[in-house]
Amino acid sequence: MTKNQYIETVLEAMIEEMSQNTITVRLLISIDRSRGLDDAWDTLKLAKQYAAHERFKTLICGMDISGNPQAGNLVDYIPILREAKQCGLKLSVHLAEVVNEKETLELLKTELIDRIGHGTFIHPETGGSQELLQLVKSQAIPLELCLSSNIKSGTVKSAEDHHFSCWRKDEHPVVICTDDKGVFSTTLSEEYKICAETFHLKKTDLHELCLAAVEMTFLSQEEKDRLRQTIDKELDKLTQLESV
Repeated sequence: MTKNQYIETVLEAMIEEMSQNTITVRLLISIDRSRGLDDAWDTLKLAKQYAAHERFKTLICGMDISGNPQAGNLVDYIPILREAKQCGLKLSVHLAEVVNEKETLELLKTELIDRIGHGTFIHPETGGSQELLQLVKSQAIPLELCLSSNIKSGTVKSAEDHHFSCWRKDEHPVVICTDDKGVFSTTLSEEYKICAETFHLKKTDLHELCLAAVEMTFLSQEEKDRLRQTIDKELDKLTQLESV
């Protein structure tokens, strides 16, 4: 498949699913850092094209940079990030999956990042530094945390060692994610379960995490309000079932 065919297939599937179920889906078009700059510029061109497409423009909310964290240098991608941001696209960047303070520092100093994927080696308690921590905190950048992914990929020894506890202690915004549920053989429910059991979270804590995640989405405020109401209702139903 070409990139265009791939993207359009995903977008059409999203439209079909949302027409049949109460679900809100948005797409981040992803740059793979291991494919080089030419490929990244080409992907940005496609993101801009679909973000302006009459049928698909409401479904494209931003771009993601991911891929092998040891491939290339993310600093080289900063001009691409700037152009994406100028076009109104939100940015989620997989950052500090491995120890690379220089790269992480340069990216954070741009103040372009809207969400951080993983951020394993940012907090000083997990191999990062105070300077990195302060940059993330000062910009209030949420982190997408993926426990099973980090454990299975060997960047974190165990659930108990996961940096979720550091960010939670600092009351910094985090959202629990799966990374890739197929590759890492997990579900979002399973990730919440691991979190709850490892860090002794109460049901109220889990509810708060679910609702807080809404604020970290790349949705309009109106859509966030609507989504929050839906989640609130579903959580109330679960609470009522548990009390029966």
